[in-house]
Amino acid sequence: MKRTLTLAALVVASTALFGCSSNTSSQSEMLSNKLDQLSSKVDKIASDQAMLKQEVQDAKAAAEQASMEAKRANQRIDNMSSTYYKK
Repeated sequence: MKRTLTLAALVVASTALFGCSSNTSSQSEMLSNKLDQLSSKVDKIASDQAMLKQEVQDAKAAAEQASMEAKRANQRIDNMSSTYYKK
């Protein structure tokens, strides 16, 4: 009787452990999939950030060029107005 009870307890314990290990495996796969998804999202965000950084640099260069052109135009206007005298 004692031996049967011990054997039954062993079977129940091993079944419980096997069930936990299979759940752990599926949970591990699920976590691994989520980690892969997060990793791909981080990569996408990093590429978007690099693209935005390049666009900002291009806009800054265009603004600098426009500023230089405006200064040149103002100098030409100043030079033109200095040659005219009111009689």
